[in-house]
Order: sequence, then structure tokens, then C-alpha cells
Amino acid sequence: MAVNRDTASARTVSFALSTKPASVTEVSKATGLDTATNDNASTGVLSSSFAPGEGRLYVLP
Repeated sequence: MAVNRDTASARTVSFALSTKPASVTEVSKATGLDTATNDNASTGVLSSSFAPGEGRLYVLP
């Protein structure tokens, strides 16, 4: 789970995942199903934009 703790400003962030998983998905807030993310399996970097106070739940293998 990742959360933008800034309740006033949106943020775009990148996470470096040390395990470099083959794929990362996000749990959709609307459907509860896994959805695609902007991850790079070769570098282990995941990028995402967060609205103020927004949280996202990611699924790693």
C-alpha cells in the first residue's frame, strides 16, 4: 500500500522495488480486480501519480 500523505497537493512518485518482480498490478478501487501498472520489470521501478491523500494497493507476486 502506498499513500500520498500530502492532503493538499498531488504527487508523482517512483518506487524502486529491490526484488524486481516480473509484474506488479494494482487493485482497482472501482472493481476490486487487478489492473495494470506503470512498472518496469527489468529495473524494478514503479511510477504512479497520486491525488492529494490518495492511497493505492499494489499486488506483488
